[in-house]
Amino acid sequence: MTRYLKSSLSKAIVTDLTRTSHAPDAPTEAGSTMFPFAEQMDEVCWMRSLEDRRLIYLNPAFERVFGLPREAAYADSEAIMRLVHEADIEAVMRYRQAQARGPARLDYRIRRPDGELRWLASRSFPLVDAADARMVAGFVEDVTERRQAEQRRVEAVEAQRDALVREVHHRIKNSLQGVTGLLRRFAAAHPQLAPLLAEAAAQVQGMADIHGLQGRSASGRVELRELLRSVAAGAQGLMQARIETNIPPHCEPCLAIADKDAVPLALALNEIVVNAVKHGEPGGTVRLDAAIDAAVGTAEIKVANRGRLPPGFNPASGSGNGLQLIRMLLPPQGARFVLREQKGDVAATLRLAAPVIVPLP
Repeated sequence: MTRYLKSSLSKAIVTDLTRTSHAPDAPTEAGSTMFPFAEQMDEVCWMRSLEDRRLIYLNPAFERVFGLPREAAYADSEAIMRLVHEADIEAVMRYRQAQARGPARLDYRIRRPDGELRWLASRSFPLVDAADARMVAGFVEDVTERRQAEQRRVEAVEAQRDALVREVHHRIKNSLQGVTGLLRRFAAAHPQLAPLLAEAAAQVQGMADIHGLQGRSASGRVELRELLRSVAAGAQGLMQARIETNIPPHCEPCLAIADKDAVPLALALNEIVVNAVKHGEPGGTVRLDAAIDAAVGTAEIKVANRGRLPPGFNPASGSGNGLQLIRMLLPPQGARFVLREQKGDVAATLRLAAPVIVPLP
């Protein structure tokens, strides 16, 4: 442990401490000037016994930084600990345990008696005096202003990034909508290809809708209800179909789609709706119902049309192009797709849960 006492300053500290801490009438009250140099410091300087956790010394800066009289800290060894922010208590406890093993550092928060939240940077090192008494000493600096400046810098960078991302989404959306327009014009000029081109246009429009929703959101997250409305409206316009929706008008909290799953899920939903239009009765209505449980974090989307499945068709293993695409697009975890026929309807049900959908912050 003597390796921490190489400098002449450290030796002087130990000498003073030896005389003071072992004297029968050693002063421990506020105002004790064991270390005259520390009395003038802006940083908090402190010493504590490792044997009984007793505070041996606090300099005057303690009162300005912690907002407590030194007498209160001397009288109650846990007075400082009660100021620590609840989120940092475990870290401070680990820091205190590490102090006996060697130099240690920690940034943590306190709530001063006046209610003000402050960030502190603490560093400490163990000491052994001439009588082999084990102690720990350290310094505490109030770094609140530095932390706040750094937070402002990070927020400014994030704001610039968010603006750039929204602009990128906006440009992608416009480009994809341009492709959609070209496909629709080509379909009008070639009626024999119109059904295939309408389906392709719906897929492209689905991607455009996702980028449009991401560009509108400050977080970039796509809210599930908005996506369902967008998919239904896009398919209705491009496929010239009637689509009735039953989607909850309000949510608190709301569910959003995980970033990496937003485009694949939009394309899968679009394919489910387009398939319902294609295979339903001509001129019939497609119904889209959504049951969303934000508290549990689950959603069930049901798309139904009047019609029947082909004879001998197994919904669980059906291998049509549309079904293959849906299953390829859906993420392996958090999404379950079921197709069944019931009472003259063909119903496609998509059940979603975490990690595909998450609470919207």
